[in-house]
Amino acid sequence: MNIVPITSKIENASENLISMLLSCVHDMNNGVILFDTERRCVYANAKILQLFHLKNDLAQVENFWHSWIEESHLEDYKNIWLQSYQYENKNYLYEIHYHKLFSDENKFIGSYFSIYDRTTESKNFNKEHYRATHDNLTNLFTREYFYEVVRSEIQRSPLAKRYIVRFNIKDFKLINDLFGVEKGNQVLQHMADFVATIGEKDAVYGRLHGDHFAICLRKDYFDEEQIIKGMQRISNVIENNSYNMAIHAGVYEISDPDIEVSIMCDRANMAISSIKSDNNCGVGYYDDSLMKKVLREKEIIGEFSEALKSGQFNLFLQAQVKSDGSVVGAEALVRWIHPTRGAIPPAEFIEILEQQGYIHHLDKYIWTEAAKLLSSWKNTNKQDLHISVNMSARDPYYMDIYQIFTDITKKYKIEERKLKIEITETAILQNLEKQMQLVSKLRSSGFEIEIDDFGSGYSSLSMLKDINADVVKIDRAFLKKVATDERSQIILKSIIKLSKNLGMEIVVEGVETKEQLDYLIEEGCSIFQGFYFSKPLSVKEFEKKYFNGD
Repeated sequence: MNIVPITSKIENASENLISMLLSCVHDMNNGVILFDTERRCVYANAKILQLFHLKNDLAQVENFWHSWIEESHLEDYKNIWLQSYQYENKNYLYEIHYHKLFSDENKFIGSYFSIYDRTTESKNFNKEHYRATHDNLTNLFTREYFYEVVRSEIQRSPLAKRYIVRFNIKDFKLINDLFGVEKGNQVLQHMADFVATIGEKDAVYGRLHGDHFAICLRKDYFDEEQIIKGMQRISNVIENNSYNMAIHAGVYEISDPDIEVSIMCDRANMAISSIKSDNNCGVGYYDDSLMKKVLREKEIIGEFSEALKSGQFNLFLQAQVKSDGSVVGAEALVRWIHPTRGAIPPAEFIEILEQQGYIHHLDKYIWTEAAKLLSSWKNTNKQDLHISVNMSARDPYYMDIYQIFTDITKKYKIEERKLKIEITETAILQNLEKQMQLVSKLRSSGFEIEIDDFGSGYSSLSMLKDINADVVKIDRAFLKKVATDERSQIILKSIIKLSKNLGMEIVVEGVETKEQLDYLIEEGCSIFQGFYFSKPLSVKEFEKKYFNGD
């Protein structure tokens, strides 16, 4: 639509000059509005009417302009500024340039404004800014922007008590591996939606990386019970008997508002490491003692690969014997012999390796070392011995257990029954259906399966009917209860009788006294393992003790 420009009221201007001025500014892409010394509007071009949705009426333009400009509460005009304009629920952004006009005698004769539409540029900038500051999958803040906004909130009200809460989906990589990336992304989106419901209006939410999310919220709005319920709800997104998704939350109370927000998040992450159960949703809290623990974990993980490569992990054997002390086999255990710190107890590194997803590397190494040893015992006075090796509950997530064991026995030309496989009762109960399939497949190839730590769980007896194993290993903690607890004695007798009726052999772990041994023999047990007979020994010490070093 061609809008006719408003007639000029510039005094003393010739008709030709006015015509020239109007021609110059009529089709400009920017709006132009001209005022005299009394701030009366004397000219406005067509673009002004278009930008502000005004009629071709000079008085209306003047009234609108003074009213709109005064919204900015400027006591004196700047040279250039940005000002928003709203019309029919739409927002516009205009860049305004202010110019004063002077005569040749340097007398002030009026002023004019040039108006440029920056709406599209602003929208594009906002889109780019949004993309740069928000995660494209979950729409939460990116890590760096989360840090920035949290810092701003702390500076805005530094005395407010706040928590940093960090969330981690345990073994999230397995979700992508087992169920596909699309399912993994679905889980992340559910997680983001849940996180964004925690806290109040000035809480800050972010996806730090991968499956790690964080929020900063006021302490008063933190509700542990509701957070656990929310995490449990998310964990049910994957309905699969072979995988149990657990989500952990670590909480750090901001005691020092001056430290970097990234360090606050690291401390919340340290709190996650204090959660003992890997298979349930839980919340952990940061305290200063965690710092030492986390540094130790980092040290263990940092040295693990080189230690494995350089042979610092040594195979140890704890004998499994008959009541007369004659050896029938051994359990394979591991000791870390560090070049400077000496022997590192398994309690200091096994759990860390499990939590950090490294245990399968160590387990495979020990299985291979045990197979090598069995191979070296062929055609000697030790050829009838077996070695039992442990399998972590995490191993099936990272390895094809069946393929690895069959490959090892073929490579070292040993009988499958000589390399017995110990699976903990807890691991079996976590993934009963999958473990049943694995056990069945291994046994069909000649491997013998031992249920380790039997009696440590709550469903021990009922599990025996589901798992077709060869050996039941009575847990040492359960054995200790037998001495003083009559109910435990009754249960032990039932286990022994039931196992024998099902054709399973019994090995009792943790035998430490003659009294324990006599009681177990009387109840019908025949294979024992524990300090009463032998502590774990190096291979050389084991062979020397039981075979005179031959």
